Amino acid sequence: MNYIGLSKILLLLLAVGYIIFEYFKQKNIRKDLLCFIFIYITLCIFTAAYWINIHIFYVISTFIASLLIVYIHKINIYYKYIDIISVIVITLIIGAWVGFVYAYLGGDSIYSIVNPDGRENKLYLTTFTNSKFANVIRPAGIFDEPGAFSFVICLIAAIRTLINKDTKVTWFMLITGLITFSLAHLVYIIFHFASEKLTIKKVAYLIPLLIVIMTVYKLSPLEEVVNITYVERLTVVDGELVGDNRSERTLTLAGYMSQDIPSIMWGINDVCINIMEMCVQRYGYVGATVLTPIFRYGILVSLPYYMLIAFLLYRGIGNRKKYFLIGIALLLMQRPYLFASGYAMLMLIPFYIEYNNENIDNNSLL
Repeated sequence: MNYIGLSKILLLLLAVGYIIFEYFKQKNIRKDLLCFIFIYITLCIFTAAYWINIHIFYVISTFIASLLIVYIHKINIYYKYIDIISVIVITLIIGAWVGFVYAYLGGDSIYSIVNPDGRENKLYLTTFTNSKFANVIRPAGIFDEPGAFSFVICLIAAIRTLINKDTKVTWFMLITGLITFSLAHLVYIIFHFASEKLTIKKVAYLIPLLIVIMTVYKLSPLEEVVNITYVERLTVVDGELVGDNRSERTLTLAGYMSQDIPSIMWGINDVCINIMEMCVQRYGYVGATVLTPIFRYGILVSLPYYMLIAFLLYRGIGNRKKYFLIGIALLLMQRPYLFASGYAMLMLIPFYIEYNNENIDNNSLL
C-alpha cells in the first residue's frame, strides 16, 4: 500500500466517522444513499475477486468518501461554500490574466515544479502553466494544466446556476476564464448560453459588449493570440481536428477492449488498477477519455461515472433551461476523474443539487 492508497483510506475513514457523528446528531441519514453504497461495494467485490486484488477498494475510497460528505449536508450549505469558492476562483482568474500579460510582454518563469505526469509546470508571476507557444501561455492557476483550471471554472459556474446565484458574476467567471484557451471551455459556454433566457435587457447589454470585444480584438495583439490558441487548434488537417487530443486515444482503448471482451466487465489488466506506469508501458498512453474508467477498472467499478453522465444528459436534454448540464456531461467525458481526490466532490455537488432539486432562498452576496 503506497502513500496515495493510505491517504484515500484515511479520507474514507474520516468520512465514515463524520457520517456516524452526523447520524447521532441529526438522525437523518438517507437510506437510498446507504443502499447505493452497499450495492456498489458488492459489485466492486466481484471485480476485486476476479483479479484477486484489493487495490480496487483504494480506487473507490475517494468516491465513496466524497459521496458521503456531499450527501450529509443540506443543500443550503452549498450557498456558503460556493461564495467562498467563487471568490477564490475569481482571484485565480485575475492572477491568470496578470501572468498572461507578464509572459506576453517577455517575462520569464520565476519558479517551476514537476507535475505527477512528468511535465514541467512553470510559474509566471501569478499563475502556473505547462503550455506555452512563443510568448503566449495558457494559464493554469494553481492547477497542473490549463484544462483543469477551465474545468473547475465551468463546474463552479454550473453549481452557481443550479442554486440561482448572480448570473453576472457567473458570466464574468466564464468569459474571463477563456484566458485558459480551453476548447472544452468554449463548448461549455455555448451550452451555458443556450440555457439562458434572452430578454431585451440582456440583448441590450450583449450587443455593446460584443462591439467592444471585437474592437479590442482587432486593435490589439489579441488577434495573434487567438490564432495561436484557438484558430490553429480548430483547423482540420487530414480529416482530424488539430486540437482534438482525445478521439485517437478513445479509439485506441476501444480497439484493445474489442479484442478482449471480458475486459469490458473487469478492466483490461490489473496492472492498470495498481500501477499506471506499467499500464502505459504495456498499452501506451491511456490519457483521459470517456472510456478510460471502463478500460482501467471495468464496468462494475466504473458504473457511478457513467450513471452520473447519463443523469446529467437526461436532465439537460429536452429542457432548455438545463442545457448547461449537457455541457457538464461533456466535460466529464473529457475528464473522467470521479475516483480522483481533487475532483470527486466537485463532480458530485451538481448531481446532488439537481437530484434533490430544492428551491432555497438565496441571501448571499455573490
